[in-house]
Amino acid sequence: MIIRIAFLLLFTLVSFRSVRAQNSLFSGNYLWNWATVNPAAVGSENALDIKMNYRRQWSGIEGAPTSFSFLVQSPVSQKATEVLAPTYHATGIEAYHNEAGLWSETGIYARYAYHLTLSQRDEWDANSRLRMSFGASFGLKTIGFDASRATLYNPNDNAIQNNQQSTIPDANIGIWLRNDRFFGGLGVYQLFENNVNIGQNDNLERYYNLSAGGNINLTENFILSPSFLMNLNKTTDINWDLNTKLAYNDLLWTAINYRHQRAIQTFLGTRITSWLDIAYSYEFSTFIKNNENNFNSLGTTNEILIGIRLFNKNIDSDTKRNSIF
Repeated sequence: MIIRIAFLLLFTLVSFRSVRAQNSLFSGNYLWNWATVNPAAVGSENALDIKMNYRRQWSGIEGAPTSFSFLVQSPVSQKATEVLAPTYHATGIEAYHNEAGLWSETGIYARYAYHLTLSQRDEWDANSRLRMSFGASFGLKTIGFDASRATLYNPNDNAIQNNQQSTIPDANIGIWLRNDRFFGGLGVYQLFENNVNIGQNDNLERYYNLSAGGNINLTENFILSPSFLMNLNKTTDINWDLNTKLAYNDLLWTAINYRHQRAIQTFLGTRITSWLDIAYSYEFSTFIKNNENNFNSLGTTNEILIGIRLFNKNIDSDTKRNSIF
């Protein structure tokens, strides 16, 4: 058990140092909102859109990861009776907090995106517009190590002495393409690769999120949306997800997310009212494969997602989600 817990803490430590922890590699919440993995997707709906996500990973394991994220976003200066304009601006604010063992990470960012129309298949259908957007987010992240929570077998061990914390500026950029048939783009995270001085000098590593997907109208009421997300950096293997989501009439959706050699995550979501959505996710870990330490010993991973849309201008036009309903 001690070896297993040590492995889990080492696994999460590496994750914190190389990427922005839970938001991109360990959660499928981007299926709920692609702006999570690409700042250029901010403001894709004609509403004040709020997304909240809470994730508890490997329940029952001491020091297992937990995460909370919050994102509010909206187009700027959209009139109440019109669909999204051919060209417009969007802004947002993002905050998150992740914990894993003795490590924690907290971030807050301001976001901006500029959306423009490249072409339109059908002049009577605003959804057919091919839109391109460019986005960026700027903020601060704090990475901390809480030595007071450590239980030492040797009280005189000098390896763990004091709490440590480092706050650094950070920036992310992205480009996003979308219409009613497909969506996708490239996000670049931890752009500055700033130094984090905790224990030893180290730099945050820049990484890239490449994503794409499509919408297939199976019937008048059912839409199938396959997609993928690929995460690339300089020092670790390529991480990738494959997803399939099925939505019924903007009222009910289900999805499955496969993260290569990591987990299978299932989703079920529904629209409670015209302004409130809720979803639940259950995950099966797959990266421990031997018979003695199979994935069942890691406990369960659960995730709750809540979405609120205020001042929704026109739910039947260009606000139809590319990646959710």
